Amino acid sequence: MPGLEPGDIAEKVVPLVQFPMLMRVLLPGALATAAIYPFLPFPAGIFEVKTLEDLEQHWLPLLALAALVFVLGALIAALNGQIYKLYEGRSYWPARLLSWQTARQQARVDKLRAIKDQGHSSDPRVDAKRSEAMDILRTYPTRNEVPYASRPTWLGNILAGYEQYPFDRYGMSSIFYFTRIWMEVEKEKKEAIDSTWSIADGFLSLSATFMAGGVLWMVVGGLSAFDLIDRVPLGDWDVAILGGLGWVVLGYCFYRISLPFHRQNGEIFKSIFDLYREKIWKMTKIEDGEIDAWLTAWRYYQFRILLTCPRCGAKGQPPGRPCDHCSTVVSAFR
Repeated sequence: MPGLEPGDIAEKVVPLVQFPMLMRVLLPGALATAAIYPFLPFPAGIFEVKTLEDLEQHWLPLLALAALVFVLGALIAALNGQIYKLYEGRSYWPARLLSWQTARQQARVDKLRAIKDQGHSSDPRVDAKRSEAMDILRTYPTRNEVPYASRPTWLGNILAGYEQYPFDRYGMSSIFYFTRIWMEVEKEKKEAIDSTWSIADGFLSLSATFMAGGVLWMVVGGLSAFDLIDRVPLGDWDVAILGGLGWVVLGYCFYRISLPFHRQNGEIFKSIFDLYREKIWKMTKIEDGEIDAWLTAWRYYQFRILLTCPRCGAKGQPPGRPCDHCSTVVSAFR
């Protein structure tokens, strides 16, 4: 490709890669591509590009690989909601496992509450442990101001805790009102908040990708052990299984790494309600007759032919105005 310089490519591509896209799409996509790369028919030496001649020889496979990274990353980003449901424990959990793990989380809460209730001590280590227990308990939802475990995972309880905050403090449903408040946040603040939130999203997506890739490698390694499949990552079935276990361990590590960022996101979420709820206060001011007026107008504009004068029966009359035929004010539908 005459005249093509690596610097020219970077200059054009880098401005297009925003941090949220990097965390939510590109990094998970690259990891997913690495997980399935051993099963793909890419030519050997594809990454041995040192000169423009090498780039000319391998540009098509490299382009296909880049496209695969983006497609897999976009797919993972599209499944972000389902990933959260799984990690929170809201969906895809067997009933017995759900009950058992929720009970474990509740036992943890009870232990932390016991540590918190010990009171001050002359031993600074005891006080430090008590402060840490109080800090962790703040991440759980509360019932009658008492922390409890409502979900089977710590992530689920962190999210449940901060989603409960608007209702406990203001009586506002977080699911319903957040979207409306978000529309009132200034653009530059939205971008800053989204950039911060994308870190937690990205780490959780990386965790899910590591987990899925690890399971894939272990399954393939197991099939290879029984000579049911020939192509196996890292060459040998036992090494592939060990590699898959390593991927699963890394997946758990990235899950744990994401938790402080989710807690930070929760504080931002609560702050948005504290600082911006007044922006949508006008939603609560519904004037007398406003509901009927909106309903009448909608019916008129959506189904004008159904608007009928109650006196002379003329159709297609505007609401709230005199009938074109008998001057009767048309305000009802028949």
